[in-house]
Amino acid sequence: MVSVLTVRVQIGSQDDYEAGLAEIWKAFKAKGLGAQIFVSTGVEEPGSYSFASPVASWAEFGERNEKIQAAYASIPEAMQKVDATVRSWTNEMWVARPDLSYRPAKPRLQDSEMGFSRIALLYAHPQHAAALDEALKGSIALRTKHGIPTGTEIYQLAMGSDGPAFAVILGGKDAADFYTQDAKDLAAMGADWQAYLEKVGPYLRRVEFLTSTARPDLFFTP
Repeated sequence: MVSVLTVRVQIGSQDDYEAGLAEIWKAFKAKGLGAQIFVSTGVEEPGSYSFASPVASWAEFGERNEKIQAAYASIPEAMQKVDATVRSWTNEMWVARPDLSYRPAKPRLQDSEMGFSRIALLYAHPQHAAALDEALKGSIALRTKHGIPTGTEIYQLAMGSDGPAFAVILGGKDAADFYTQDAKDLAAMGADWQAYLEKVGPYLRRVEFLTSTARPDLFFTP
């Protein structure tokens, strides 16, 4: 599982928020938080920060939250400054679905090379969630057939306000690299891809696309 916290900061307050984040990380270390936290910032939504952290179990998630709350309580002045910059936040839990993800035999990029991500959020009609699940398995065969070198990682929403939903994640070195390769991949799949979209479309309530840039300078490392 992956815990994802998305924080939307007031435009112009990003520097203040990031300075406060450094204080929060110090408090996390002092309370013994042992989880790696990966940070990215939104491309289309300036001031949006996403914090993703692997979680082994719901019990671990609960124990981690207790340490996080204790860390927050230990730095009231810093938290007051941070809270003043925040417009809104959401917290979700996503479960990895390796059975739906596509892993090319010869991937174009390694994980360490990816500095840009695009997430397609697929919100299913509840009665069609199982059909969408099955259709996502079919996308593996489609990508394999055309030898697509870009892998996909798929997660399913386990805790959040708008399920059922799936997240399809693709990456690139940067935005230019991603969109150049994505155009090649779609052209390679051609009519097969269009037919696939027509099949999947009726299962969906809506689709949202999010793009983000990795911020390793803001990562939390225990």
